[in-house]
Amino acid sequence: MTTTETPIQLLHVDDQPSFTEMVAAQLEHERDRFTVQTATNATDGHDILADHEIDCVISDYEMPGQNGIEFLETVRTEYPDLPFILYTGKGSEAVASEAISAGVTDYLQKGSGNGQYAVLANRIENAVDRYQAQRVIEESRERLSLFIDQSLLGVIEWNKQLECVSMNDAAVDILGYSADEFVGNSWKTIVPDSEHGTVSDIIASLSGSNGASRTVIENTTRDGERIICEWHNHVITDADGEIVTIFSQLQDVTEQKQHERAIENERDKFKAFFEQLPIPAVRTTIEDGDPIVHGLNSAFEETFGYEETELEGRNLDAYVAPDSLSHSADRINQQFVESGHTSERVRRQTAAGIREFQLNVTHIDSTTLPEAYATYLPLGDDSPVNTGIGAHNTKIKTLHDVAAAIHEASDPEAVYTLLVDAAERILAFDLALADTIDDGELVPVAITDQVETYYETIPLAADDALAAEIARTGEPDITADLTDRDCSPADPTYRSALTVPIADHGVFQAVAREPDAFDETDLNLVSLLTTHADLALERLDREHELRDRTAELERQNERFEEFAGVVSHDLRSPLTVAQGHLEVAQDECDCDRLDRIDDAHIRIDTLITNLLTLARDGDTLSDRQPLDLAQVIDASWDHVDTADATLQVDVDTTVHADPSRLQQLFENLIRNAVEHGGADVTVRAGTHADGFYIEDDGPGISADDRKQVFEIGNSRVTDGSGFGLNIVKQIVETHGWEIVLTDSVSGGARFEIHGVSG
Repeated sequence: MTTTETPIQLLHVDDQPSFTEMVAAQLEHERDRFTVQTATNATDGHDILADHEIDCVISDYEMPGQNGIEFLETVRTEYPDLPFILYTGKGSEAVASEAISAGVTDYLQKGSGNGQYAVLANRIENAVDRYQAQRVIEESRERLSLFIDQSLLGVIEWNKQLECVSMNDAAVDILGYSADEFVGNSWKTIVPDSEHGTVSDIIASLSGSNGASRTVIENTTRDGERIICEWHNHVITDADGEIVTIFSQLQDVTEQKQHERAIENERDKFKAFFEQLPIPAVRTTIEDGDPIVHGLNSAFEETFGYEETELEGRNLDAYVAPDSLSHSADRINQQFVESGHTSERVRRQTAAGIREFQLNVTHIDSTTLPEAYATYLPLGDDSPVNTGIGAHNTKIKTLHDVAAAIHEASDPEAVYTLLVDAAERILAFDLALADTIDDGELVPVAITDQVETYYETIPLAADDALAAEIARTGEPDITADLTDRDCSPADPTYRSALTVPIADHGVFQAVAREPDAFDETDLNLVSLLTTHADLALERLDREHELRDRTAELERQNERFEEFAGVVSHDLRSPLTVAQGHLEVAQDECDCDRLDRIDDAHIRIDTLITNLLTLARDGDTLSDRQPLDLAQVIDASWDHVDTADATLQVDVDTTVHADPSRLQQLFENLIRNAVEHGGADVTVRAGTHADGFYIEDDGPGISADDRKQVFEIGNSRVTDGSGFGLNIVKQIVETHGWEIVLTDSVSGGARFEIHGVSG
């Protein structure tokens, strides 16, 4: 037997003892991995099945009591998938047909000579290998089913035709379909036609060697909304490599992708602006104190004599700052690292020799653009750059400062005001305004003083309003002459306009009383500012939502506290009185009914305690401390009425946890074991690779009940109050751990806590 072969336990049932002994010897000779148990009738065969882990049954047909078919039928009631081979001397089509109908695994007629035992051994081995492989698959499916139910991500199970078999609640929330609606549907139900080719390629790749894939695609919800989801797909195959099922994890990344696209648009706009600068400009990152080049504009290439490909990824100073100037270059780099910007008169090596420049290095604070942007303004009488370029350079730096101020704005109105102020003060727009989108209308928030006439509001659906059109399309626009456009300006003297959307927040618009007043440079500069305004408004929206959630949580906490007070006073007070009267009655009368009343009082008190725990503690923790796990378990045991139960602790580890909540966790698990495992139950505590467990040797918790065991109000499998294991789950999740319910070795309940740090 090789190390990869597992032993196989066989049961051979035949009413001729000498024949069963011979078959056992022959089979064990054919395969070292075979061990054969024998019986001469079906009754003895059932006893062996009950006492041994049998992998395959071989049975004769004609036997006293039960024949082989009847024996098969009784075996199937308790072992529905166990391999069963009918090995009989009576061969007929009728017997074979009856055996197949009864669910026999294989049918073989006894023959003469030893060759038949090699055939029988092959049939047995093939049947058992398939059976064991199927059991592994089923166990994997059970684990995956548990994973599906508990996963925070959406999970969908598909059959090999890519039709939905099951989905968890998270997938329901993402896609909008209930499980009843979506089960049986193809993947095409949630994938738009434009993505079918991509998904087909993924399906083809899943049959490859790794059986897994990751992709991000557009999906369609039940309501027809287009969302972007990230999918992780995993294939389960059988022993022959055939696909049995496919599991997909998904999460909605629409907001993330939209944010990435906004950032990409910002980069594109900045790149276009960067390229159009008439003075040398370079984009770098400071790495180990050196400016590493990531982009040049054409003015830089012309002035310094290097193409972008020559400097990409290289230290800029090594090419433009000769050794005599390297000290000042190092100082400038350090100054930028410390302050985020620098402006200094420098001398640099150009294609025409050493020249003087005004160097400005900056980056845009509070964005995802970490690069440094350096511009070189030529100085001196021989400079080909006129004073207009100097003003342009100053304008750029000032816009950077405005962008930083926008990101620090404390409310949306301040964002819009800064945007309009920059248009008026820096870009020299006489007439500018910013509208916000509010309940289907554009509402002015900030307007320059020069705007005398403007609408109070504009419906987004308005056909004759340029601002409304741009808000709908999301595309910026330069209108050279408003008289050539089908729109109705607020003031008929307005002739040209620059209109830029602020994502889905609003619209910026500048107008002029002369035609063709705006160009692409104006558009690039305004687009840069509106991108920063969009990011700032998104931040403010998130902060507002967070404040609302915080306020709602505070209101909930107040209601919880009020509820806890009512429970504590209005329920505990009469319970205390009732317990007092009961004690007097027990002293005066020996009656079993009084004991049952006492038990009911104890259950009521447990219910009140658990209600107070949920209301007052919830998902809060005090400071975590390093705790000796064995000591916490022993202390918890002492606080529970354990009757004649036994505790076995095999723990030598420390965990970081809230002391009182951890003890409460163990008390509830121990109480659950004692109440449902019996007065003499044995409770064991131990550790595993990433946590600890509590298990017992009681009757366990059925697979049907495990899904609801942690739910509030489920008293059939918890402490009688319906809260005990729900509190356990809360404590586990509040610590950032995970809890899994499974079977103990002895068949009882086993609660495993995972993700625990020491």
